[in-house]
Amino acid sequence: MIIEREGIAVTLQAFAKRHGLSMYVTRHCDGRYTAAFAGTTTCRSGSFFYDKGEGTSEVEAIQDYVRKISLTRLIIDPSETYSREISVPTLIPEWQETEA
Repeated sequence: MIIEREGIAVTLQAFAKRHGLSMYVTRHCDGRYTAAFAGTTTCRSGSFFYDKGEGTSEVEAIQDYVRKISLTRLIIDPSETYSREISVPTLIPEWQETEA
């Protein structure tokens, strides 16, 4: 069992690896980028949001996403019967790029 404590910052890469999440970054035709974990929604104050980070570069989009999901509840596979809900700690936007 993994115990996560509030108030402890974790890198984005460590958080994604621990929970088996994949980050997808998309470049749109207007040149802007969006970033989000695949198959997730966030829960804030009892409401669900399909949050995504936005920016003029991949880095900006990921940093925006990290800011939006830190200290929320992340719902993984929300449409599945056995979805998971996890608390997101304060995330540090650090990662190493890997090819899919």
